[in-house]
Amino acid sequence: MSPSHPLASAVQQEPNLPTWLTHLWQRCHDHERLGLVLGAGVSNDANIPMWEELVRRLAKAANVPDERMALHKEARLPETFLAEILFRKHCADQELATPKLSSKYRAYHVNATWKEKIRTCLYQDIDGKDFAKTIENHVYLKSLAKLVCAARFAVIFNFDDIVDQAVVSHVDEIRTAASSAPLANPEIIYHPKTETRKNAPVIYHINGILPMDALRRGSENVVLTEDAFADVLLSPNSRDAEFVISQFSIRTFLLLGLSLNDNSLKNILRSSAKLNPANFHFAIFHEKEGERRDAERRKEIFDANESVYNLISLFLTTDEVKALIDILNSPTGSDFDNSLHQLTPGKIDRKYYLVGSIAAGKSSVLDHLRCFTTFEEFGGRVPAAMYQNDRTLTGEEQTVVDDFLFPRLIQKNNSMIRTNSGIRITDRAYLDLFAFSKGDPFEIERKAIELEKRFDAWGKPMEGGHMFFLRASREALKETLARRGTIKVGSGKYRFDAKALIQQETELLKISLLSGSLRVTFQNSAAA
Repeated sequence: MSPSHPLASAVQQEPNLPTWLTHLWQRCHDHERLGLVLGAGVSNDANIPMWEELVRRLAKAANVPDERMALHKEARLPETFLAEILFRKHCADQELATPKLSSKYRAYHVNATWKEKIRTCLYQDIDGKDFAKTIENHVYLKSLAKLVCAARFAVIFNFDDIVDQAVVSHVDEIRTAASSAPLANPEIIYHPKTETRKNAPVIYHINGILPMDALRRGSENVVLTEDAFADVLLSPNSRDAEFVISQFSIRTFLLLGLSLNDNSLKNILRSSAKLNPANFHFAIFHEKEGERRDAERRKEIFDANESVYNLISLFLTTDEVKALIDILNSPTGSDFDNSLHQLTPGKIDRKYYLVGSIAAGKSSVLDHLRCFTTFEEFGGRVPAAMYQNDRTLTGEEQTVVDDFLFPRLIQKNNSMIRTNSGIRITDRAYLDLFAFSKGDPFEIERKAIELEKRFDAWGKPMEGGHMFFLRASREALKETLARRGTIKVGSGKYRFDAKALIQQETELLKISLLSGSLRVTFQNSAAA
């Protein structure tokens, strides 16, 4: 590891960071399934206030005495409740200021003036300043804009459009240099859309948006007050909630600039963890230089977030955040490996094989692991004879199986071989075919010779890895076979029965334990 690398200290504190970076890079560039959730901390580095400061400014704009707000804070009233108090005062003030306004349009007027008051307080430190300088002064905003374009989907909890403008600037920069189809301008939305533009990054302002330029169109409403948050929490099946939860179920999200005090976000994370337990998200918690949390505090936060929300906690300074984003922006696998090599020797090369008898649940497990790079048992149309009990195969049927199987084993090996870092999982290991036989030693020898010949001709060895052995009880196997419909087929041949599958598991276990190049982990499984 290079001690001068900005992430060197973070890797020393968390040795798993290079592996997590590999997963995030794959989710972004290999799978196109990375998402970002951005909070007030991101905009704060561009002199946009955090929510507590925004509420304080709104109170000052409403001429609410500091002493009264201090008493509310002492009573530990949340920011949303304080905003609700200020909104009600704003309503009363507007009623006095516009007594002749018809009731039909009063609600619209109150809402519009309330949004303008928020917008003024939001941008008061940067109003009139050159946005290009704002981007340059922000440590990682340009890098973040690039990552938003690569991920193509970001959820933003802020009202400001700082990130949006940075993304637009990035798209403009690369448009003329693009050798392929250029990126479209980002699609900035504040309510779910059934269809978005092709090749356009989607930026979803879940709480609404108030652009810095007052003439630009913003959302009709913003979610700041207590009642607005309550409406979201009381409507978990609303269109907005369904849209976000579905994204959290299929994407891996990187959370940045958030404190996790938002109950709606915590509900989404919890729902996502239940819907897709194998999919973990990542949250960056800001560390101040010279004031890092101690190891015990980090572990307490990490364990709680992992257990409750399927959330991996990363503790990084601002400079470390930029370094992490820059690594994730690596355009190719070799570029990523070069960056990763500065943090850890070699590449992160994780290979896993799911092994077990037929009906042990391998395909179901693989289905739940699609947040990683996964490969099915075999590609193409599988011959019908492969679904038949192998002990009943005729010589002709065995030839059909062999002609299909051996080339697929080479393809499987080719899928697991990658020159770049990655985490890859496949159904079945290469030596499983020896458990599918009549028990004849001559047949075993024939298969071994054929397998060796095929790999020698290909010129590459079988890829080693970690084997997960799935085991199922006899009753679970019987139930699965019954669901699938275990019936006699042509010439009175059975597919498989539970007794044959238990014997198959025994043979697979022997083969796995004799294969010294593979580490084996056992996993009891209810059959799928």
